[in-house]
Amino acid sequence: MKKQLLGDNHPHTQTFYRNYLMMLSQLPEAELRQRFPEEVVEMLKPKPPHPGKQLLGRLLQGVLILLILPFYSLWLGLRWLLRRLGF
Repeated sequence: MKKQLLGDNHPHTQTFYRNYLMMLSQLPEAELRQRFPEEVVEMLKPKPPHPGKQLLGRLLQGVLILLILPFYSLWLGLRWLLRRLGF
């Protein structure tokens, strides 16, 4: 059986690269500095989340609260009223 070489864009190759980078990022920084050049070590350092993404998440959270809270309040009031009326 002939062995097939996978290209760089093949899904299995991409998965291998991703898993390898994930494994490398788990190593201590001192060990990375022994094995790889400075550029690679900097690339493998975890990056802080982009501030815009955090702001967008908080904004969406606020919008959801503003949309849900009035309906929830109405539901609680209606439930209280129905219980008072004996339903």
